[in-house]
Amino acid sequence: LQQENKRKKLYGEMIYLHYQRIEIILKQIDNIMQSKDKKEGIEQINAIDIVQEMLFSLGTYYQGKAQEKNREREYRLAIEKYEDYLKKFKHSKISHKVNYYLAECYYEIDDYNNAADEYFKVMTLYDDTEFKDVAAYNRILSYYQLLKDEQNSDSLTFYLEDFLGEGGEVKPIKVRSGSQADLIKACND
Repeated sequence: LQQENKRKKLYGEMIYLHYQRIEIILKQIDNIMQSKDKKEGIEQINAIDIVQEMLFSLGTYYQGKAQEKNREREYRLAIEKYEDYLKKFKHSKISHKVNYYLAECYYEIDDYNNAADEYFKVMTLYDDTEFKDVAAYNRILSYYQLLKDEQNSDSLTFYLEDFLGEGGEVKPIKVRSGSQADLIKACND
């Protein structure tokens, strides 16, 4: 047990050191991006690659810890890393995966609005992603969760084009809440 605790402490210190390294490199990247002279030498490109890899690794580390311990704090740390990754590397080869993991973290902390938004991004921003179908389904589940938690309110009417693939006709649909409208739109997508 003592060895295990030592290992965990050492691993935590290692993660902290990596985090500090990332912070330094992120500042360097910001300086590079703001510089008028955008010469990116081999060192700078390597630094960018390291940051990209570390942000993803830290995000997945915290998400794994959150799943293991079922603690919101780790999910929020993972969200922070994933959002930082997407802000800096939105056109990377794995941004679709990072975006999906971000949506999953939001869903796990019951932030269904943000989860639905991120699932929608996975569906629409990335053409060739293996997460497209599951993101569409999970988006529906997110709106369903919101609908369950919502108080009844006055009904409203919204307009939906191409309802159930029937063509370009715009149809008025009366619903009892905004969440119900979002759920119908998600199902229609």
